Amino acid sequence: MIGLRKNLHRALEDRLGIRFKNQSLLEEAITHPSFRHESGGDVMVDNQRLEFLGDAVLGLMAASYLYQNYPNKPEGEMTKLRSSLTNSKTLARIGAKLELGQSLRLGRGEENSGGRERASNLCDAVEAIIGAAFSDKGMKPCEAMFQLHFIPILSDLMGNKKAANPKGALQERLQALGTRNPSYYIIQVTGPQHERYFTAGVSLNGNEIGTGGGTSKRDAEMNAAREALERFLRGDLPETISEQAEEQVAEPTLSTTANLALDPAIEPSHTPSKVPSKEDLNTDS
Repeated sequence: MIGLRKNLHRALEDRLGIRFKNQSLLEEAITHPSFRHESGGDVMVDNQRLEFLGDAVLGLMAASYLYQNYPNKPEGEMTKLRSSLTNSKTLARIGAKLELGQSLRLGRGEENSGGRERASNLCDAVEAIIGAAFSDKGMKPCEAMFQLHFIPILSDLMGNKKAANPKGALQERLQALGTRNPSYYIIQVTGPQHERYFTAGVSLNGNEIGTGGGTSKRDAEMNAAREALERFLRGDLPETISEQAEEQVAEPTLSTTANLALDPAIEPSHTPSKVPSKEDLNTDS
């Protein structure tokens, strides 16, 4: 039975980016109350208790992340961000992206009435899965889920429209500063062969500017780039990059303006008027 459960839920675990030791907790997290009600007493639990726990764990992770990573933001702004990050709309969006609907255990009536696409069911399932992950292995898998599925949405809320491609967004930002391209590398690989977890880093000129984890090298590098972008937003940069950033935004000096004017690759916005010579002035009209 345990082997069967693992096979049934492996695809869902792949999408979540975590593995459950106790598969019954994951099964409970995707069990809607309607399924228990219609089971005739065969199923004794549903996901409501885990949803309660997951809501508290998610709130703590969001508050902790905002507090630690945005030291200059006032309490009011952090409260708004936390609310936007943990509200039912955001949770339903994550649930839809994770395709939780197809994994839910629903009663017949709930299924026939569109329960697999219902936003409230997706929202509840996300919170319940976080609660199940916490019950199973503590905060570590919850934090992995938060990094994989919530931080990209936070980047959107913070105004980073390129969150879907953090590596590309990071490269564009660095190129705008006139720096070299960043370098990515794997810091460590943990877990058994079938449950690998990668930790990647991204550096610039020998300075590590971000780290991140994931169940594949690609996800780990994306999350490392995402952290680097977050550091740019906070102004938390190595000194060498900070200096380049300051030069980039500094007002152009006379010498800089002169160099631009002499650069043949830059076309002037208008043709300067010709200064008349003595011969021109003495020429009869």
